[in-house]
Amino acid sequence: MSVLERHGTKAFVLKPSSVVAAAEHDLGRRHDRRATASAPYAFHRRHVARASCPLDLIDRAIADRYTGYYCGKRVARILYGEDGLLEAARALISPIGAEAAG
Repeated sequence: MSVLERHGTKAFVLKPSSVVAAAEHDLGRRHDRRATASAPYAFHRRHVARASCPLDLIDRAIADRYTGYYCGKRVARILYGEDGLLEAARALISPIGAEAAG
C-alpha cells in the first residue's frame, strides 16, 4: 500500500468513462491468456470471468464491492473504493440512464 493510500490522499480522480473503458478492455482480453498474464485485469478476475457485457461487469462490481476492494491489486482498490464511481459508470452506459443507478 502506498503512502498516499495509507493517508487517504488521492493522486488522481477516475472518470466514469474510464471505468467503462476498463470494463470493455478487461472483457476484450479475457480470452487471450497471454494478454491476461502480462497485465492483470482492472476489475476482479471473478467478476470479469462471469460477466457477459460491460454493464453486467459493473453491476457485479457494485454488488460485490468488497471482494474487489480487498483483492490486493492497487488498481482494483482504487476502482472499487471510490464512492459513487461504479454507480456513475453504470448510469453512463445503462439503457435507461441515471434512473438505473438508484
